[in-house]
Amino acid sequence: MKERDHRAGSRSAPIRLDELEDYLQRLSIYCQHLDRETLPKMHFDIDRLFSDIARLSSEFAEMNARVTVILANQHRSEQPDATTTDHLGHYEISHQLRSFVEQDLRRAVAQLLPSGSPSIDRAHLISRCAAALFKYPEIDRAAVEKIFGSASTDTAQLEYDLLQRATEIRQAAADLGHDHRWEFGHEPGTPLDADTQEPWGVCDPDEPIAFVVVPAYYVAHRLLLKQQVVTGVISAASDAPEPVRR
Repeated sequence: MKERDHRAGSRSAPIRLDELEDYLQRLSIYCQHLDRETLPKMHFDIDRLFSDIARLSSEFAEMNARVTVILANQHRSEQPDATTTDHLGHYEISHQLRSFVEQDLRRAVAQLLPSGSPSIDRAHLISRCAAALFKYPEIDRAAVEKIFGSASTDTAQLEYDLLQRATEIRQAAADLGHDHRWEFGHEPGTPLDADTQEPWGVCDPDEPIAFVVVPAYYVAHRLLLKQQVVTGVISAASDAPEPVRR
């Protein structure tokens, strides 16, 4: 997974938070080799930074929700025949889906994989979880159980919470009463389609597609949420490493 040139242009705040989280993961590993008297304070500072990142991510999520409503209204005014008022609830669904994958699944995978696991391994496992929860007409509970069953038994509550949240998002979309779908389809090795896809995290948008992490969300013919894809590493998401027992 090739990263963009850090000197080329500006990046969004969520991407900067993602980079900071990766840096803190590496710093946490480094702390294991420090003097014992220094170690507790370093771990305290790192834990506090992780907490700050979570808080900022939540604030960005709330801000994005407000921006979503504004963009939806603007889009409807520009193309009044494409989106009715009844469809605006799906913009909130698209926001919830994105936040669920970017935040909830990201945190879950951090507990399933060993500390300091490469970002590509985390992306693979997030992709597997998202597919199990949203790719099919019903949640693939067997796939979810396989992912979490490979980890320690103390992830049972985490598994339950993710299943509940995914069920709520799917049900909320169904309750709106419109034709909709979560789209995972893609062609590995092809260029990223900027109209329907965007890079996951710090992936290079000029590299070919490897696999989908966040599915697109369509309501009828309208795309409300672009896919987020890992680029540059041509490998199927099914090749992701299994969680390890601790």
